[in-house]
Amino acid sequence: MNADIRSGTKNVYRARFNHFDTYCTELGVDPTTCTENVIVNFLTKLRKTFGYKYQTVSGYRSAISKYHLGLSGVPIGQTKNVKRL
Repeated sequence: MNADIRSGTKNVYRARFNHFDTYCTELGVDPTTCTENVIVNFLTKLRKTFGYKYQTVSGYRSAISKYHLGLSGVPIGQTKNVKRL
């Protein structure tokens, strides 16, 4: 699964996904199968609470999408609301 990205990118993705995993643990949900709403709320929190810029939030979206199992065969980063965000 990770053969398509460089090792430095893997490290960034893993760190970002770990941040998301901590958020999901607090909610009591699995970060690899959680709903689209959990991800949208997390990404919104990054922007509004922490003031992360679009490019950083987009990087989080990519990292989450890399490890999330998707919804009905669609990668989570390509779902309607995650893309809109």
